[in-house]
Amino acid sequence: MIRGTSVDPSFPGYLSIMDKAAKAIPYCVGKWLPSDQAVLDKWLQDLIEEVDGKDSTDCIDDVDAADGGLEIVGLEPPVRALQVLIETDSEVNMFFHQMFRQIPAKDPTCKPHITNYRLMLRLINHIMTKAPEFNESGLVGFPINAILNWPMGTTGGFAAFLNDK
Repeated sequence: MIRGTSVDPSFPGYLSIMDKAAKAIPYCVGKWLPSDQAVLDKWLQDLIEEVDGKDSTDCIDDVDAADGGLEIVGLEPPVRALQVLIETDSEVNMFFHQMFRQIPAKDPTCKPHITNYRLMLRLINHIMTKAPEFNESGLVGFPINAILNWPMGTTGGFAAFLNDK
């Protein structure tokens, strides 16, 4: 039984009932009904292209050539603090690297996803400094959730985001 209901998932017609219910509920922009994954995928792809379209020489600066360290230029202070935490705390660094390594090499839906923490930081910085745009086809109410969708769903992501630091 599903907690809080009298529906038994082992009931022979359960899946067809759920399929019919899912089809009966239309996607309505702004009504917070089941989200349209295609809208999220398109939004994320556009965001990645917008951020990647910026001149990369403006985005990265050598900090310590001997150490191989790179600083992402122009980050807002909270995003910069997250970068410093990721790069200076060995435990957090390990979790963030695991998080992105554990994402499937090929997204099963063949849609874009974030592949490393540097791109993640640039995307978070971008959404912090840009007002959400109106879109008739869909609403991405919490852009950070779309950015962290794949990374948070990994074992490393779970550990990283539960970490007190």
